[in-house]
Amino acid sequence: MALFLFDPDTFDDQNDPCLVDVKACKAASDIVSNVGSLFTELNKFESREAVTSLFYERAEDFVDVFFSESEANKAGIKIALSDEMVLCLLEKNKLPIACRALMILDTLIHHHCLVGGKKLIDCLNRIVKAGDKLYELCQRIITRHPDHAKAETVKDSISSFLNHESNLLMQVGDKQRFAKRIHLMYGDGKVRPSMMHDEAIDTTW
Repeated sequence: MALFLFDPDTFDDQNDPCLVDVKACKAASDIVSNVGSLFTELNKFESREAVTSLFYERAEDFVDVFFSESEANKAGIKIALSDEMVLCLLEKNKLPIACRALMILDTLIHHHCLVGGKKLIDCLNRIVKAGDKLYELCQRIITRHPDHAKAETVKDSISSFLNHESNLLMQVGDKQRFAKRIHLMYGDGKVRPSMMHDEAIDTTW
């Protein structure tokens, strides 16, 4: 199954029939509900070490929606992650769905990095791909709403995702993508640790 490459720039298209389709709205409602449930459960754990296997199983199942061939699910994702939904949640001082989902996937990536093994490749091909799209949407939110009270939380979720994603890329030996992630993490003038400089990356690999 291929990742549904949702395009953020189409989210505001009010002529899109998915916005008035009953099945799409039901799918969107299910996605929002599922993310909300997982996010609430995630916040109840005192630490990442306390996260249960049941939560990981539910989170893995959630990732499937990004690879669904169902037209209703594809349209549902567009609605759940739309700019209109972002504004609605921010007005209520709540985190947008993309940010909550990114935190859930970030937790999954961290888990797979610790466990290791063959599932790292599956994580790279599924969870990271979906996470990259959510990362782009979160960046879009920060750009459009830089002064919102939730902006720092969104930035923190992005930083955590990039950190754990880079760890996974290092473990599977994807040097090119690892280097790109390091540039994203330290590309705004932040001081890099010595081992994260381009020369050190080339030497290490």
